[in-house]
Amino acid sequence: MGKSKTFGIHDAVLISNLRHFIEQIDACSVLIKKSISEPCHILLRASFESFLIGSYILQADQEQRGKAFHYFQFLEQIKLLDKLDNTTEMGKQHAAIIGKDDHIHSMPITSPSDAPTIKSNIMERINFSTYASIHAEYTAQKAAKPKTKMQWYMLFGGPTSIENMADVTGNSGLYEEFYRHTSGFVHGTKIMSKAIDEKGLNQIRLPFNAQFVCSFSLSLCFLMFRKYVESYCQDRMSDYINWYLSLRDGYLFVSRNDIIKFA
Repeated sequence: MGKSKTFGIHDAVLISNLRHFIEQIDACSVLIKKSISEPCHILLRASFESFLIGSYILQADQEQRGKAFHYFQFLEQIKLLDKLDNTTEMGKQHAAIIGKDDHIHSMPITSPSDAPTIKSNIMERINFSTYASIHAEYTAQKAAKPKTKMQWYMLFGGPTSIENMADVTGNSGLYEEFYRHTSGFVHGTKIMSKAIDEKGLNQIRLPFNAQFVCSFSLSLCFLMFRKYVESYCQDRMSDYINWYLSLRDGYLFVSRNDIIKFA
């Protein structure tokens, strides 16, 4: 496949990331058909993060960065198993948190019967020579910065945050104008701007931002698919260009004209 002689871990990560990206964009298309535009901001933010992940891994050191991403998947699985095990310190802390919640304090916390085997298998995979350099770097970083919540992209002198990743991959403008701007929709701090106007409370399923959702979705698709085609099948670039040209006029029309008007 493309630059890789064999299908490696980083390829599996990249293809999984692409699938996730497409799934979020597809969900937006389903919602827009029902005049539901506001929740699409959440899906588009997830799509943008997938775009950044793909951009960062494809930018350089693909195998190392892909393995780092996969390694952290193992760490998350171990963390979950430890949370469900009340004999571990993390499990005791998790149980205490659940116990303070009036809504779920009586919810039983059970660990899978084969949890020790699962954890042992994960640890065995982490200790494979495949992840030796990743494990060594992670261990060193944790020792140097014990209070820092490590992320896969931080290893080997990588970005310190999603914002930094956007800068490193040349997408700081998109981060500033879209990702930061839509934070309020995700965290519920901009709910009033669309819910209430001078006429009163707006109905749901009112496509205020339907055009933007369509336009930005296509923009991300153009960018994302081009990166993958360039990396995996450069000989199909002409097909990508033809696909882009088939959509360009409609994309520009939706992006530049106010099609949906509200009285």
